[in-house]
Amino acid sequence: MAGAGIFLSKRVQELVLNGEEPPASYICRDGDSIQEVSAPLSPVPIIDLSLLSSSTLCAKQEEELHKLRSLTSVTPSLPYNKEWLFI
Repeated sequence: MAGAGIFLSKRVQELVLNGEEPPASYICRDGDSIQEVSAPLSPVPIIDLSLLSSSTLCAKQEEELHKLRSLTSVTPSLPYNKEWLFI
C-alpha cells in the first residue's frame, strides 16, 4: 500500500523518464468516455497599449483605460501597478 502512495506522488514526467507507466486514471484511450466540463468564459478585452503611452487623454484612450481597469478588477492575479491606470 505504501508503494502505491509513492507511485501516485511522482510526476508523469518522472514516470516516463524511469520507464514506468503513469496511473491508469491518467491515460485516455480511444473509446473511453470523456466527461466534458465547460466553464463560463468571459470575453478578454483587447487593449491597444500604444494609446496609453500618450500624455494627452482622448476618448479612445479613455476607452482603453476602461477596458484595462475592468480586466484588472475581475482578474486580481494579473500583475499591475495602479499608477499605470492613471488613477
